[in-house]
Amino acid sequence: MASTRETNTAAQQHLGELLNAGEIDRIDEVFAADVLDHDKAPDQGEGVEGTKGFFRTLTAAFPDAHLEVDQLVADEDNVVIAYRLSGTHQGDFQGVPATGKRVEARGVQVGRFADGKIVERWGATDELGILRQLGAQISAPETVHSIAQGDQPVMTERQDGFDDDIRDTATAATGSGRANDSEYQAGAHR
Repeated sequence: MASTRETNTAAQQHLGELLNAGEIDRIDEVFAADVLDHDKAPDQGEGVEGTKGFFRTLTAAFPDAHLEVDQLVADEDNVVIAYRLSGTHQGDFQGVPATGKRVEARGVQVGRFADGKIVERWGATDELGILRQLGAQISAPETVHSIAQGDQPVMTERQDGFDDDIRDTATAATGSGRANDSEYQAGAHR
């Protein structure tokens, strides 16, 4: 007989398979009907139906969305994954019309399980990194205010020196001088 840890890990792996196959309507096989998402998207509804809505929106923007788990850690109640999300931008994403660009971003999810289903979820994906890869110009003051209000980032025209300020700050913080390479923009920096 499988342990709770093994059951929960298998459920998490099944969720990845469903998402990669685009079978959004079946994710209630893994999420409880009343799942509590502590880190919902701004327009995401409640429970598993809200989660389905989020993934429908994501796959409308990135029809070939693919989730690859890099690390999985589990105990008897929780499964934590570090993952990479990739896809080709074929539809609107947070106000950015389709660009045809391929993106990749990192993320982390913590799922608390009961009876083999996710009943609580915490997590984040590097959406700012995705927007940067799509060429969206983000204004720092409006973005900070917008995120603090629980809204989506505000895209604006380039502000003179903004990109240079980011590059200088990132270089000083990391010492890498890699602030503009694709690995950094994809959120793969640590």
